[in-house]
Amino acid sequence: MKADTQRALAGQWAAALTAVALALALAASCIPAAAWGSPATEAANNAVEQAETEVSRTAAAYESALSEQERLAAEIASLNSRISELEGELPAQETRSNESCVALYKMAGIDSSFIAVLLSARTPSEAIALIDNYNYVINHNVAQLVRTHKMKAELENSKAKLEADKQSADAAASAAQSALESAQTARKAAQERAAAVQAEEARAAAEAAAAAKAAAKTKADKKKADKDAASASKDSENASISNVNWSASKQAFVSKWAPRINSYLSGSPTASTGKAYAAAAWDYGVDPRWAPAISFVESSKGAACFASYNAWGYGGRSFSSWSDGIYTVVAALGSDLYGGALTQAAAKIYCPPSWQHWYSSCAREMGKI
Repeated sequence: MKADTQRALAGQWAAALTAVALALALAASCIPAAAWGSPATEAANNAVEQAETEVSRTAAAYESALSEQERLAAEIASLNSRISELEGELPAQETRSNESCVALYKMAGIDSSFIAVLLSARTPSEAIALIDNYNYVINHNVAQLVRTHKMKAELENSKAKLEADKQSADAAASAAQSALESAQTARKAAQERAAAVQAEEARAAAEAAAAAKAAAKTKADKKKADKDAASASKDSENASISNVNWSASKQAFVSKWAPRINSYLSGSPTASTGKAYAAAAWDYGVDPRWAPAISFVESSKGAACFASYNAWGYGGRSFSSWSDGIYTVVAALGSDLYGGALTQAAAKIYCPPSWQHWYSSCAREMGKI
């Protein structure tokens, strides 16, 4: 059975919830009250939060179904091996069992002869040895009959359990597929929301640029307006989550993005972490270019970290490894707080003091991956 897997999903989703709570606590003081208070904003936040909860639930269900499927696959393989072993041994054992039946039958007819032999023993020790030999022959033949019976019973039970396990495995595979489809549906909805936010921001930026151009009175003003408009358009293009194909399997997704991220990070302290970035991005529905880009903006790709293994300036904390930091940060970026994609709204939360520069810098770096 094939299981598309990504194997640490359940633990990673739990970590995501913790990261979201921490990020909310850290960012709360930077967000104007009005931003949280409007009915439209609250409704949008609630919708995103519900979608993220559904993604977490279905991902956990998917991981559970995959684990059960793999457990059953291992058990089925073991049962198949044992059945083959029993079927190979049984013919010879049945032959021995038949020979034992014949031997026991013959011994039943020579009791009087055995007594005569026993009485002819010259010493008590010789008599005891004769009895021991007699008992050994009987016990050996009886043991062969019992072993044959047990082997047949084990074979029948193993075949019955194999059939039951196959049915359970099929059910687990169906459950895993259903859970995966639900998770993918929820992820797709989250990405569509992110794309809509990006599109709206791009439209607003274009309108602002057009207005600035129209209002420009001098040649220098017009030149600056043209440059700003081109820059805003390029940033939107680089940051667009439409650059990411979410219809691929995790394996295909990681195979595509890990080398590109590794190439981008080459020569830095975070070199060769592309696979962790790509896997975490797929797990949490985050643009795989975003976190690596943040690492450049915040620490020159890990060269100037303010805390151990924290290349993203995230949360005022240290991490135990690059992988630990990657999964924690990407999980937070995939939460409702940031939305899984680079937007101006996310930039205002992640880096309030200079969000415009942070947004443009991240977008520019994402364009390099």
